[in-house]
Amino acid sequence: MTAHHPPGQATPGSRPAKMRRVAFASFIGTVVEFYDFGIYATAAALVFAKVFFPALGTNAGTAVAFATLGVAFVARPVGAILFGHFGDRLGRKNTLIATMSLMGAATVLIGLLPTAASIGVLAPILLVVLRVAQGLAAGGEWAARPCSPPSTPPRTAAASGPRSPTWAGRSPTSCPWGPSSWSPCS
Repeated sequence: MTAHHPPGQATPGSRPAKMRRVAFASFIGTVVEFYDFGIYATAAALVFAKVFFPALGTNAGTAVAFATLGVAFVARPVGAILFGHFGDRLGRKNTLIATMSLMGAATVLIGLLPTAASIGVLAPILLVVLRVAQGLAAGGEWAARPCSPPSTPPRTAAASGPRSPTWAGRSPTSCPWGPSSWSPCS
């Protein structure tokens, strides 16, 4: 004998492949984002003082290179507000695709950026502009990505409401520092 499920509710276990894809995509997006910031911090410490700020000397050039790292962190809340607004209006999936594209484009352009020896003072200015773009994109990704898994949970008859509380609680596992008890979307 089979249990009756109200219309609009899937049977338990009917969408596990989709849920795994959503969770995996959310996890990969977070890993790539933090990998990018880690690589940039390493490059700021080892290379950028000589490449983009040679006129400042080694110590001041390194300090300014780390300041360009900080610019992206300052731009993150602005990106979260900006792309959060568009996520509510245009959909989180479209916004996530746009922010990930912006992050990728800015990262590639930083890799292709000419040095200060080639284009002078324009090189560090472009570096800062591209870091702001990366910060806006990272903030926008956080406005959309952690909400993706709980926004597409399986609807089960056993859940006490329209969302399964165990699925919504899994969203923090996409954080690179591990699970936490706080979820921005649950």
